[in-house]
Amino acid sequence: MESGERRGNKATSMNLLMIDTSDNKKTIISLSGEISDVYEFTSADYRTQVSLQMIEEILKRNKVSLDFVQEVRVVTEMGSFTGVRVGVAIANALGFAKNISVNGLPLDRYVQPQYG
Repeated sequence: MESGERRGNKATSMNLLMIDTSDNKKTIISLSGEISDVYEFTSADYRTQVSLQMIEEILKRNKVSLDFVQEVRVVTEMGSFTGVRVGVAIANALGFAKNISVNGLPLDRYVQPQYG
């Protein structure tokens, strides 16, 4: 990976995994709740494949698994068409596989990208 940055955030009560792939040059994956961590990746040659690697890395470096995550949040609008689609697809897949909510929706609902 060309560039990765770690930043701390103020903790919230629910353990959230947040995915922002809306920028075609930068991906942001973060955890909030009991653990607070932000992982940013910037690349001149954006590759959406890094999103899954980033999720794996942020969980690994905080010594937790996907079982730690109680909800997934994802940016659904504004930005890169492909990037938003990739982020939404990953969020929905994780929500389905782990039986957790995505963007606060009921478990039987999926998030959809919003194009304006």
